[in-house]
Amino acid sequence: MQVRHIVWLLTISLIAAMFCALAPRAAWHQTLVERYRPLLHANTLIENHYVNTIDPQRLADGALRGLMSTLDPYSAYLTAGQMKTYEDHLDGKLVGIGVEVAVTTNGQLILSPIPGSPAESAGILTGDRLTSIDGISSREQSIFAINAMLAGKPHSLVSLTIERNGEPEPLEFSVQRVPFESESVRGHVRGSDGWGWFVESDKRIAHIRVADFGKSMIDQFDKAFDECVQNGATGLILDLRNNPGGLVEQAIQLIDRFVGESPLPILTIQAQQGALTKYRANTEGTNSKIAIVVLINRYSASAAEIVSGSLQDHGRATVVGEQSFGKGSVQYLRKLSGGGGAIRFTAAYYRLPKGRIVHRALHEKDHTQWGIVPDVTVTNDTPDTNDKQLDAAIKLLSK
Repeated sequence: MQVRHIVWLLTISLIAAMFCALAPRAAWHQTLVERYRPLLHANTLIENHYVNTIDPQRLADGALRGLMSTLDPYSAYLTAGQMKTYEDHLDGKLVGIGVEVAVTTNGQLILSPIPGSPAESAGILTGDRLTSIDGISSREQSIFAINAMLAGKPHSLVSLTIERNGEPEPLEFSVQRVPFESESVRGHVRGSDGWGWFVESDKRIAHIRVADFGKSMIDQFDKAFDECVQNGATGLILDLRNNPGGLVEQAIQLIDRFVGESPLPILTIQAQQGALTKYRANTEGTNSKIAIVVLINRYSASAAEIVSGSLQDHGRATVVGEQSFGKGSVQYLRKLSGGGGAIRFTAAYYRLPKGRIVHRALHEKDHTQWGIVPDVTVTNDTPDTNDKQLDAAIKLLSK
């Protein structure tokens, strides 16, 4: 048997093993090898008759991408190279343009530049919709493929085409990639000696912005928050605007800092066939005294919604801003055998303490059920010059 056929038989066996482990179906009346036999037949026809020589690994990657693309916008296949970019992103060590990318339920790619990044300096704005990278359409690409395309050699240029509300034609940007370490936690203003954590109008109110829930977020937050408390903070503005999410474990730890003993869990994860995993607060180390306002907007997603919704349900914080993004699903990342990359797939939905699932795709017609609905609705018309949401938070904590 030719080596390429062996490769495809191994691929089919891997697919069969994956489905046997993750999604057994009693009604299946034929083996998975039989089900995927047309895939092997198609591969044979392509290799024998396609006009140009094609790399067998490219075919295998395409088959896996197609498999994952049938699920939802948050599930995807990652090649080995994309996996490396993803791990660097979680570690906060990047060579890129400094932009977060979120995907909507209809597949739009929404950009949010990191403060001080090349993307921000180039004029990219939060809410811009990405349509192509270096002339290649981004509309059918996974979020991991997008991030890999945005990464590259230091000081190289990448061309972006975006659509922006109010602009009749697409906009073109050429942005330089640079190496940088992303800060998950930022303060109110940055001075020559680092972040300033207190708002100017009331030195009792700390303003901590959590940009994402990467691996080091909670360590960065604890350091910042402890400094605020030691300097007399009685109120906290927890700013989760434009936060695309990250690691659920980091979100749970952040909630646990402010929620003590309660009959309600701080989060419930509902997996396949209704299996529930409940997370409860630890009373040790809880700060139950500091007043909290959480800021969210339409781009606050996933782990940011876990934190804002849980603190809201526990009566521990007032939520101010706009209805959030509505990504209430949990993705698992599993490496494939043989160094063949990884798959990221939706494995569960999370429930807020009072039981609500906030995933937008499940409640598309009922806007009161998806996302986090703020206690105080405030929209920023011109956020760069007049931050009405922040002003509302300061006013609430100054009472």
